Parts: sequence; C-alpha cells; structure tokens
Amino acid sequence: MLVEGFKRDPIPKLEIYRRQLERPPQYPGDSHIVALATDTALDCALPQFDLNAAEAIAAFILQTLDIHQKS
Repeated sequence: MLVEGFKRDPIPKLEIYRRQLERPPQYPGDSHIVALATDTALDCALPQFDLNAAEAIAAFILQTLDIHQKS
C-alpha cells in the first residue's frame, strides 16, 4: 500500500526534504524513514533521490514493496 501523510505512524516512509523550507529533516528522529527525495545531498546512510527523479523513486518504491512490474 502506498499512502500520503501518516508521518507520525510507524510505517515505512520516504521523506521529501527541501532545503529552502529551512526545517530540519525528519529522518534522524524517525527510524521508519527508508529513503529521502531531496534537493540537496544529506550526510546519511539512507538512499537519496533527486526530487525530479520520478522513475528512480518509483523503482525504489516498487522494489521496497516487492511489487513486480508487468511487461
């Protein structure tokens, strides 16, 4: 299942982080964040994707959810 919101729930999440918002990222305090989509490189071990890399983000989500695309 893929949902938007629920940022306080204990489910796997992909954090959207934009440097210009001048807020700290959530991933250090939320162990359920599994990756980041961001406009800046962050110093962390999580997978990071450019905000505009829709295909790469979609592939990561499919892989993480173990969903196999049909040809």
